[in-house]
Amino acid sequence: LGKKREDILGRCCYQVVHGAPDFIESCVFQRMKQTHTREWAELEDQERGVWLQVTVDPLYDKSGAIEGAVHVIRDITEHKRSQERLQQQLMRISLLSQISCAITERQDLESIFRVVLERLEEHLPIDFGEVILFDPQSDTLTVAAWGPKSRQLAGKLGRRRREGNARRSNDPRRVRKRRDGVPAQPRRG
Repeated sequence: LGKKREDILGRCCYQVVHGAPDFIESCVFQRMKQTHTREWAELEDQERGVWLQVTVDPLYDKSGAIEGAVHVIRDITEHKRSQERLQQQLMRISLLSQISCAITERQDLESIFRVVLERLEEHLPIDFGEVILFDPQSDTLTVAAWGPKSRQLAGKLGRRRREGNARRSNDPRRVRKRRDGVPAQPRRG
């Protein structure tokens, strides 16, 4: 929490952790007093940019009444980040599975492109998606498909489905690829 021991001892958790004048609405200590059992919660501390796991266990006196509690706060930020990365990876795998299924259900290339772009626009933060095919024999690029959300933007940008000449390899703006498929640095001059 970044606080000195003397700033924590003898103070309530809502003061130390939340900087509040009284118990917060989701207070696990208050819940523990009602249930008489261990209570816990995961809270995001946006001010500090961390996730905390708060656990409260009751301490009983000889008569069985609660006389105190063991209050443990753990920083679980890295765990939450790992969970988020895992969820993103699972979403990508699911997206690939959906695209694979959609491809197997279609015969023509245009509908495959359309479905792939539709799924990408639904599940990834892309602003514009299109498929451009390159014909090395005629040295042309052809817009083959746009995603459903991209069609409107394509119209605003004046994009049409058409063929066009590819830039020559001596054009420094063109990204060239080496034989191993890695983009090469553009030529200067």
